[in-house]
Amino acid sequence: MRNAYIGLLRCDGTEPPSGSGYARADPGDIGNQEIVFPAVNAPGYGVVTDYGLFERPYGGAPLRTWSLSEPVNVHPGTVPVIHNGRLLLGVDVTAQIAAQSYGEEDVD
Repeated sequence: MRNAYIGLLRCDGTEPPSGSGYARADPGDIGNQEIVFPAVNAPGYGVVTDYGLFERPYGGAPLRTWSLSEPVNVHPGTVPVIHNGRLLLGVDVTAQIAAQSYGEEDVD
């Protein structure tokens, strides 16, 4: 994946409407900076319960989603932020090991 974007998801699995000021965030170097989303400028953002990893800045389904530790009710005037070191992206290590082993066998 060349690009990655972090998106916020509401309890129904949809992203907040773009008319509320919502846009996905480009996390850049994950872990070395805060991920700041645009300020909410209108009602309708709703309760955010999850975040997802996307390969495009808009459109498409998330590649993977994770739950927030607590739901957040976002109101106009709020600037959603994922603080430095707080973004956790899980990886299936078993799948990586299996893929690596397959690749080594394929080379012989």
